[in-house]
Amino acid sequence: MNYAGIGSRETPPDVIKIMEDIGTLMAIDGHICNTGACTGADQAFANGANKVRGPIELAIPWGNYESAWIVTLHNKNVTVFNEKMHIAAAESVHKYHPGAGRLSQGAFKLHARNYLIIEGCALIICWTPGGKESGGTGQALRLSKDLGIPVLNLGDTETLVRFIERIKARQRELDAYTKHSAPE
Repeated sequence: MNYAGIGSRETPPDVIKIMEDIGTLMAIDGHICNTGACTGADQAFANGANKVRGPIELAIPWGNYESAWIVTLHNKNVTVFNEKMHIAAAESVHKYHPGAGRLSQGAFKLHARNYLIIEGCALIICWTPGGKESGGTGQALRLSKDLGIPVLNLGDTETLVRFIERIKARQRELDAYTKHSAPE
């Protein structure tokens, strides 16, 4: 199953650690992490999957975006947004972003790549402040409603607690697996 691991660049450090653990456990369970390479949440999910060489599907807005970090990933596939090739992604910005006409070219590409991240995913795991639609992640969440993709937002306290409990229940497995499978 492909899942989108996304969220705010301002995700709190304690939630970043939880996202890394989620990324690791999802990879151990055979799931594919789709994300966008932004610092914070996106990189946390991918770093977790990378610990166990799990598959990572990256969608980036332009070719050299976060390239120094991307080269550290082992099992990755990278898609670079191209307005002529990814027409549905570009159209999604106009449909779902309330200020699409005012976006800079860079911001437009960042929002368009959100479509590429969640397209084909069965689930979105994310963090936004207070569990609300906001920022670039809000764009992905608005799109997810139309696509019927369920969202688990760690900004919602109840959802966060459930994930913490799941991680604690698998902590020995997580520790053992990452200790023996650490990238070289």
